[in-house]
Amino acid sequence: MEITTQEQQLIEIIREQRGGEFSLLIERQDGAWNITLSSSMRDRKGRVKFGKAIGTGSSFDKAWDNMDPSWA
Repeated sequence: MEITTQEQQLIEIIREQRGGEFSLLIERQDGAWNITLSSSMRDRKGRVKFGKAIGTGSSFDKAWDNMDPSWA
């Protein structure tokens, strides 16, 4: 079984988390996938920035691609 591009992106995001807070919620209910990704990080000036992305789809890959990050 090969991993998808979306799964690879998820792995990279988890690996890159250094400090700050990180939360990932993946739910599947009635055939719909819901992903919520929240994180806090420090910018170059040391200020804490918070971001959240939420996506829904009929598969994990579609939900991941549909995420709409608040920090973009």
